[in-house]
Amino acid sequence: MWCVPRSRSTVFLRTMAERGDLTVVHEPFSRVTFFGSADVGGTSCSTEAEVAKALLELAGSGPVFFKETTDYRYRVSSPTPRSCAPPPTR
Repeated sequence: MWCVPRSRSTVFLRTMAERGDLTVVHEPFSRVTFFGSADVGGTSCSTEAEVAKALLELAGSGPVFFKETTDYRYRVSSPTPRSCAPPPTR
């Protein structure tokens, strides 16, 4: 696929949204960084910590997919939630 930078990740996001069984959130950390707030499943967030908390709460009601950019370092210090599967061991 030939496309401009970041288009592939947006295509992947749209693919995940079309599945219909996931709550999809588009770049919530970037939105807080650039615009000062982000909507995460109906919750308005104004800090990275609020975004992380809202994502975890949203995941309590079903699977969540969120796309984010790695252009910036986000100041989130949160323990790995128990609901996340640990990495596989060999």
